[in-house]
Amino acid sequence: MPQGGRITDYTDTELRHLATWLLSDGFQLDRETRITQAMTELGFKKRGRLIVEHLTRAFDQAQHTADQENPS
Repeated sequence: MPQGGRITDYTDTELRHLATWLLSDGFQLDRETRITQAMTELGFKKRGRLIVEHLTRAFDQAQHTADQENPS
């Protein structure tokens, strides 16, 4: 995924794929840590409201999909 630019330069699908990839490591990390990981991958240095909103939504969607694929 190219780095830089604005969070709105990325589609919801691209952000969801990034979130899915980050979650695939299997570690039980809190949401703030995951958002920081995604920001690093995307090249963002400042944690703005819009960035957090978009990434939170992407992680929520990725987690929901993972839960549907792997029910307990």
